[in-house]
Amino acid sequence: MRVWSYNRRGQPREVLKLHETRPLPPLPRQDQVLIKVHHVGMNPSFPDIVMRMVNPWGMERIAEIEYSGAVIAAGSDTDSLFTKGRAVFGAANDQKHIWFGEGVMQDYLLLNKNEVYVVPQELKMAEAAGLSCAGQTALNMVQVTRITKGSRVFVNGASGGVGIFCVQICKAVGAYVVASCSEQSRQLVESLNPDEIVDYRVNAPLADYLAHEYQSRPFDTILDTIGIQDLYNQSPQYLTAKGIYANAGAYSGIWTTIFSAIKNYCWPTLLGGTPRKWMMIRTPLDREKMERLLQLIEAGQIKVPIDSIWDVNEGKDQIYKAYDRVLSQRAKGKVIVKLVEG
Repeated sequence: MRVWSYNRRGQPREVLKLHETRPLPPLPRQDQVLIKVHHVGMNPSFPDIVMRMVNPWGMERIAEIEYSGAVIAAGSDTDSLFTKGRAVFGAANDQKHIWFGEGVMQDYLLLNKNEVYVVPQELKMAEAAGLSCAGQTALNMVQVTRITKGSRVFVNGASGGVGIFCVQICKAVGAYVVASCSEQSRQLVESLNPDEIVDYRVNAPLADYLAHEYQSRPFDTILDTIGIQDLYNQSPQYLTAKGIYANAGAYSGIWTTIFSAIKNYCWPTLLGGTPRKWMMIRTPLDREKMERLLQLIEAGQIKVPIDSIWDVNEGKDQIYKAYDRVLSQRAKGKVIVKLVEG
């Protein structure tokens, strides 16, 4: 079978390699499911962070962790719904990827039953592949910051993978949502039904614009899916005194993000620190959050917008083009790679 993996740090075009003759996984144990992979959801954290991590032992790591596919076989101690051919989706354990190199960019997967969910009828296979990580991250941001009905929320980066879910989940709980995007992404963001849209290019610098327009009607919460330090630095002008600034983005680079996080957490207000609560959101994947997302999907309250689908059967460079799209920071929704033929 085909496997896409890397064993050194660097950009996807430099380090990601295709291996076409790897052996198939073994038959599943009692609590495992064997899956034919159809689609893989691409996450910015892989080219931005994971693929740049030091790998001193040259461990092979299979790319990405989000997938959708069809059941080939299931162990005796799994859900009765995991019958042969059943459409399933989910995400492999991210810590197992970092420490043991496990990933989903391969033709067949052998996963624990807890990493497998039945695709709801409301989703296509490509859409299902883009739900798990970004969807759970957005849900976690909303839950941790305690956004509820009537909360005023600003979503920075509303057209990106996490932002599209932040807007929808905030609206589902009854919040008032102001979303930022460019003119090119406006149609997509409008389809998510925010209450207001701010064009960050027309209204640059964004922090100055927010200070002018929202000082008299500040936000209770800011969900930053990009990671803009200046937006936090100036937040006292448009974020309430008890408001929370939650960040899940690292587009400025991993080391810059780490430095900013240390500064934001530790620098006292008396010494010039920003007098607003800041938190970095990390989201361990779990069944409780996924089941909540599925409830929202089935209720028609969230959808999975797709930016583009890249079919590796049309050329070996398609996977690199998919990563180029992710790294461009211009994707309007989720970027998906298609592995299955047809």
